[in-house]
Amino acid sequence: MGLFALLSLLSASVMYAVYEAFDDDGDPMDRDIEVDDPAPIEPTPPEVSFDYDPGRDTIPIDIGADETGSVAVMSYVDTQVEPDIFVAVHEARYYYVPEGVDLGTTDWETAANIPGQDQFAGDPFSYDLADMEQTLDLTLLGTVDLLGADPSGALPAPGSVSDDLPTLRVNGDSAYYYLEATTDGDELVTFLPEDYTITRGGVAEQVVTGDTTGTAGADWLSTATAGVRIDGGDGNDTLWAEAGDVTVTGGDGADQLRVAEGGLAQGNDGDDRIISYDERQTFVEDIAGATISGGAGDDVITIYGDGNEVHGDVGNDTLRGGGASSFHGGPGDDTVSGTGLTLDGGPGNDFVGVGTGSTGTGGPGDDHMQVDSGGTADGGDGDDLFTVWNFQNAEEGGALLTLGAGSDTVDAQIRGAFNGAAPADYIRITDFVPGEDVLQIAPYDTGARITDVDLIEDASGGFTMVQVTIAKDTLAPGISVIRLDGVTGLELSDLVIAA
Repeated sequence: MGLFALLSLLSASVMYAVYEAFDDDGDPMDRDIEVDDPAPIEPTPPEVSFDYDPGRDTIPIDIGADETGSVAVMSYVDTQVEPDIFVAVHEARYYYVPEGVDLGTTDWETAANIPGQDQFAGDPFSYDLADMEQTLDLTLLGTVDLLGADPSGALPAPGSVSDDLPTLRVNGDSAYYYLEATTDGDELVTFLPEDYTITRGGVAEQVVTGDTTGTAGADWLSTATAGVRIDGGDGNDTLWAEAGDVTVTGGDGADQLRVAEGGLAQGNDGDDRIISYDERQTFVEDIAGATISGGAGDDVITIYGDGNEVHGDVGNDTLRGGGASSFHGGPGDDTVSGTGLTLDGGPGNDFVGVGTGSTGTGGPGDDHMQVDSGGTADGGDGDDLFTVWNFQNAEEGGALLTLGAGSDTVDAQIRGAFNGAAPADYIRITDFVPGEDVLQIAPYDTGARITDVDLIEDASGGFTMVQVTIAKDTLAPGISVIRLDGVTGLELSDLVIAA
């Protein structure tokens, strides 16, 4: 046997003797071997110096020669729900970031993707500043108080995060970020690098000053030049007119269009969204004299202002807004609503929300007309449902209903009818047909009850008043009147009265 083999055999025998013991019969038996846990190794702080003197407008940071990380400066804002103290904390936080930690390249649309949140073992909706620092192994070097520099708490424009911060001198890589928490810092909600881009559908904005046609893909084109024509072409485009008399045409695709004063917006084919306010749904201002056409597709159009002409066209469209303008749903099961408007659902089973001061028509189809105080509604052909639950004593007066052809139902939910008779009719119906149409009456208010219903027929036969007495708790009973023009011989059995 060679020397190497002999040494190997002896080595194996010694190891076997160490790890096994034998009983009296020579059989191996179990043996517990205690091994002490190693002492925990304390992390070594990075060799980085931070020196800030408020009297100087410069912050020097020195990264040790053996360190391989970088410096991140985060403009940290903690916003609150109290309007008087909307910005509770605003400071610049200087971190040492270990090598290999990626803080991301978030753009405006993905600003809610907070670094490290996907690695966090706890509730992602409670991921706060301390959690992020621990998860990413960030070392806080120092802070600079910025509270009062920008009390609005507005999101900084791209490239402006570092504008109000002291000049940084560092012997290594560095980057600036914006970080926002909300509700006493309980949740991080926004993270953006300084050079973030504002995008829509992942597409960056292209500002144009002349007539422009987009590509066959997704485009975001905007203009502040009056009289320009912008055509998005095919694709899911975003087209913004920020000046008057601009024509925006979506083309095929699910487009987002913004129209301004006197402009023309054409969605064309696709499920389009056409608005007169900005992308965060904060109203900019009413527009006037615009013409909007959704085109084929299930479009959503929201327009405010006077003198606008809005058409949903073919599809199940949603049109809403306000002002002295005309809204037309077109063919399809549309939702058309607003205040002060002329509303037309068009052919189809439509919902028409006739707000205060609006005039609404359901058109052919089984429509649902919801009518507020001072609203005028015409169901048109079809078996329509009219819902009225506005306040009885509203300054705008009651609702005026024309049911139209078909077996229609009026659901009168009388609201706020207390302390005597109302100064005006709660509802006036011009063409109620007993036995064909249904009038159902109920109190809207919790705890209210109908105590009496009287039918008062005009002596000349011109109308019948349905006088409803409603009581609630200790309030004096109120009297509400529903007037049925041209109706005579009405019986209580012709009505549906809530128990």
